[in-house]
Amino acid sequence: MLASGSSSSCFAWPVVPRVRTVGSDERLVERVVWRMLERMKTIGVTDLRQRTAEVLAGLPAATEPVAILQRSRKIAYLVEADVYDALQAELAAARRALFVREARDADAEYREGARPAYDDVDRLIADLDLDA
Repeated sequence: MLASGSSSSCFAWPVVPRVRTVGSDERLVERVVWRMLERMKTIGVTDLRQRTAEVLAGLPAATEPVAILQRSRKIAYLVEADVYDALQAELAAARRALFVREARDADAEYREGARPAYDDVDRLIADLDLDA
């Protein structure tokens, strides 16, 4: 099954859920659901196996990852390598920034004397209730 207006024939689309509405509300709900689904392309494992080259060729034009489905459950996402690398770099930068911020906060607390100094690990563990 393929969504109307789709530029590629290799992606399967989830079934639009039926919502109880009256008259024009039903068409509105259906249009909103289809717009959401147009952004989220999916493909089944069997379909991917048969059309791997076609799917990979369409990845550079994709604005969102392609969800790979097995028995109607998402099992993986397929993204272009450059997009994945950029996401990993962004994640690493965010982790570094968080670590630096927490280290600065901890250093400031230590310099203010807000936390007790521990001479041995056992006292620290006892105060943190990590014995359990």
